[in-house]
Amino acid sequence: MEEVTKDADLVATNTCTVTADAGKKARDRIRSRLNRPAFTADVLVSFPGETDAEFEETLALAGEVGFAPACISLLAPEPFP
Repeated sequence: MEEVTKDADLVATNTCTVTADAGKKARDRIRSRLNRPAFTADVLVSFPGETDAEFEETLALAGEVGFAPACISLLAPEPFP
């Protein structure tokens, strides 16, 4: 599976060291060992420069992982109004 652009950007800036693919592999390992584990997440969207395609990739990944529950928030521009 090809790494999504956001993963590369986050790893390059040391913001995040886990890619979507690595996260999915970890999820699969956990699911193979535990009965019905639940995964939660806090997801920020609407980063400056985020494209519609990147946003759609985020939604698709969240659906694929099957978070229960997930908090998805818009990134507020600075300064706050």
